[in-house]
Amino acid sequence: MLLPNLIGSLLALQGNGIGDKEIKNIEQYCLNQLQISINKNITEIFYELSNYDDCFAFYDNKIVMTEYYLKNNHILKKRFFDVLSDDEKEEIYILINII
Repeated sequence: MLLPNLIGSLLALQGNGIGDKEIKNIEQYCLNQLQISINKNITEIFYELSNYDDCFAFYDNKIVMTEYYLKNNHILKKRFFDVLSDDEKEEIYILINII
């Protein structure tokens, strides 16, 4: 699973934004379960998502959806979550419960 799919899926399903606290929880889970290393702070992660600046914004020290995707959440879900395998989707649901 790629980082944009992970962040995009989490935002599409929970919508509250992802800050430092959430990143720490995601990082711990990913290291143990998904073999994804997210050993970065929130600004470094946002920088990695810069190719998706139409989707993600940085507001109040959190990664959030842009206004367009906030109003059209179903498109964000289709773009990032719906392309995942069933196993990856299950991992996203677990992460939502953790954060």
